[in-house]
Amino acid sequence: MDLPAALKAFLALHVGENYADSKYLLAVSGGLDSMVLLQLFQKVLPPSALAVAHYNHATRGLDSDGDEAFVRRSVGEAPFVYARREGGKGSSEADLRRDRHAFLEQARISTGCDFLVTAHHLDDQFETFLMRLGRGTGLKGLGSMPCVQGAKLRPLLSISRTQLEAYAAGNTIEHREDATNASFTYLRNRIRHSLVPTFHSVFEDCGSDASRLARFGDLVTELQEAEQLLDEQARSFAAHMVTPTVLWTRLDARLFDRVPRPWQRRLLRRVLEQLGVETLSRQDLENTLTQGAKRAWDGPGFSVQNSCGYTYFQTPAQKQRLQALRVHEEGGYALVSDLGIALAGIEPDTQVRFFQPGDRRAGQKLKTFFLENRIPKPERRIVPLLARKGTSEVVWVFPEPHLTLRIQAVDFAFAASVKSLGNVNSP
Repeated sequence: MDLPAALKAFLALHVGENYADSKYLLAVSGGLDSMVLLQLFQKVLPPSALAVAHYNHATRGLDSDGDEAFVRRSVGEAPFVYARREGGKGSSEADLRRDRHAFLEQARISTGCDFLVTAHHLDDQFETFLMRLGRGTGLKGLGSMPCVQGAKLRPLLSISRTQLEAYAAGNTIEHREDATNASFTYLRNRIRHSLVPTFHSVFEDCGSDASRLARFGDLVTELQEAEQLLDEQARSFAAHMVTPTVLWTRLDARLFDRVPRPWQRRLLRRVLEQLGVETLSRQDLENTLTQGAKRAWDGPGFSVQNSCGYTYFQTPAQKQRLQALRVHEEGGYALVSDLGIALAGIEPDTQVRFFQPGDRRAGQKLKTFFLENRIPKPERRIVPLLARKGTSEVVWVFPEPHLTLRIQAVDFAFAASVKSLGNVNSP
């Protein structure tokens, strides 16, 4: 395979025909894969389009420092950024990966690069697939690593380790060997040195190792395409059902109940991912859906409340933000800055505030007004009202005509609820 030509085709397809106008940060460890990546980019693009990043995990003492020095000597004219992780010995795979990813993303930003490029190849993809299969992942997880993920590019994912070795030998590319790659301490190494050879041995009558890897690459592509189509449909559903805000994410429960269970799981996962909640297993999602009819309940890292045909998902941080909302006066207006709400025309003996237990209006509990106007319980907390100072007597509640109301943040759930009731002026 002509790897420089393959790289050019990849960049033209995923970055655009003017890919040379972009800037790329290459993650280079010093191993064979990343050194091939470095030389390929050096052949295809000028030094001004490149920068190189190296993360010293500090897990192998002088050998780790030797990797850093080797990469530094190999970068040529490209800018070089690096970091050293303290306390590297004894760290888990997850810790090392998390810290490396954080450094690389920060390095991409600091060097002004448009893309971060890693040297993951087809064998890595197969190992990732087996890892996720063993952990019981869903369809998205089985799709393994995409070749484009935001600002991250993986241009070697369709190329096998054997092809990279052949290219390195044919182009005299030097590299460093990491002794820990032979250790069974890490799960990926156990899969690489034990499970993968066994897999190929069991299926030796089904073609060569290379042909099996190529077919696997086609399978992953199909899985990713299927996941993309399903995700696009989920986004379409979510556009009609889900309203995300800084205070909560609101789901139209009536529409949600009409979609089949598989779509409910997918929509629920999307809602929780948007909230930053750790990805739930399929069983956790099923448990969450089973809880759905309850008025209020808590999940792992979020709480849920049902009211007036809507379901509200809220993180602890969002709860704190809601509790911290205050009304303050400025320039003749009563303002709720976080919600973009401003009210004018306030009488001297009254004050604008939010609902409090015991509030009454015209001798009737204020709760009755909320129920009549179908304002869900969580949103009653942010409905502005006018009360006699120091009393529970409410003289005005939005949306009754009396004051001038201005709502700037019309994408908030509150604005979406009350806008249908009238008397809303959105500048």
